[in-house]
Amino acid sequence: MGFIAVDGAPRTGKTLIMTKLGYEDYSISKHQIFANYKCNFAQVVTIQRMLTMPFDEMDRDYKTLLIQEADKIFDRLRTTSEPNRLLRSLTGQSGKRNLSIIYDTQYLNKVDTSLTYYTDIVIKTASYIDASTKEPICFEYTFCKYDGQEITKIIKTIRIPTVFMRYPIDYYKLYDTYAHTMPIWDYEMVKGDINDELDAI
Repeated sequence: MGFIAVDGAPRTGKTLIMTKLGYEDYSISKHQIFANYKCNFAQVVTIQRMLTMPFDEMDRDYKTLLIQEADKIFDRLRTTSEPNRLLRSLTGQSGKRNLSIIYDTQYLNKVDTSLTYYTDIVIKTASYIDASTKEPICFEYTFCKYDGQEITKIIKTIRIPTVFMRYPIDYYKLYDTYAHTMPIWDYEMVKGDINDELDAI
């Protein structure tokens, strides 16, 4: 168990490596996986559903939460907001509920401290771009020890050519990189469903 932050600029393979790590928890460690983005091996849920798990999930089965765009949801400047308040309950009880969290962000310093405080590992991302196609040809991941406030040690740096993210397992096909993240609140989904039905009339 533990918390992992994946931090980097757009198109540097953040969600890709998060999905890969989540899939390893699913296939090797047999964790239940929950995600706020479309992911083939995960139960796709709203952030509200994730955050209320400590209150209605009494089992101690191992779970991993995959949270995309954490800085947009748990902005440090909105520390008194309802999502941030529920986040404190979630992270505070993660050990009792056998919860691991992997989240990605473009700005780690903007993520609420109730999440970063429990973060053990930060993965800094970068990419190498093909000059002609402007597409990534290799991703660089630097794994760092994190004490909740700052990086204390660089553990290792690995470079993975994009071709190796497609074989033997095609991680690109395990999630939809263009899909929107799930709404924060369940009522947003209900409201959206109603609007869709009205538009169809």
